[in-house]
Amino acid sequence: RGDAYKGLKDDVQAVQHYLLAVERAGSADTTEARQLRLKLAWLLAASPKKQVWDGPRAVQLAKTACEGAQFETASNLLILAASYARAGNFEEAQRT
Repeated sequence: RGDAYKGLKDDVQAVQHYLLAVERAGSADTTEARQLRLKLAWLLAASPKKQVWDGPRAVQLAKTACEGAQFETASNLLILAASYARAGNFEEAQRT
């Protein structure tokens, strides 16, 4: 459902549904769980809706996903960098 709400540009609802999905995934380190974490991190870091911004949570989610994928994917690293920037850690964002 998170994808559907994101497609409708309803980031508030998308975040709520992604949060539920991430909670259900728990600490699983599967491709699907990593993708859920990254989708949620992206919204928390880059949404045009300020009410969903949460830089520290975005960093946590993106970092966990990137570690699980061994930092291999450029798009994942972009999400991590955006998350660091949203959290105000611009030096780490540049290094990423």
